[in-house]
Amino acid sequence: MTVQSTYKRLRSKGWRAAAAMHNARTLAAWNAAGGYVKDGNHSPDPDDAPIRLRIEPDMDAQWDADDKEFARRADREGVWGIIGEYWNGEQWVHADSCWGFLGDDLQDNGYDTDIMASTVEQWLAVTYCPTCKRPNK
Repeated sequence: MTVQSTYKRLRSKGWRAAAAMHNARTLAAWNAAGGYVKDGNHSPDPDDAPIRLRIEPDMDAQWDADDKEFARRADREGVWGIIGEYWNGEQWVHADSCWGFLGDDLQDNGYDTDIMASTVEQWLAVTYCPTCKRPNK
């Protein structure tokens, strides 16, 4: 997906121009770095795809008992969290996360690309020991 096509898709959803462009560029940087969304048990080799988003159920989600529609939707579609992680050469490191998304509301909401941007930034900032090539702590 190109920056232009992502921008157009977000604009058609009512996004402001600046926000749509920012998110389109973030998605392009994410894809260029080999970012992916972990689905189930499939995981590419971390050396090929060193940044990822994990989607996990939000087991601690709480909501107002009077909000019946929210409760029905949560029961039907689930409540989810997005976790951004990067591979530092030895292990997956938590970069950022956000929780409490209903169903597929976690896509194209701005939080997803904020987590992507934060994950890419932290991954690019990892430094390595010149002698042993292990990540510096």
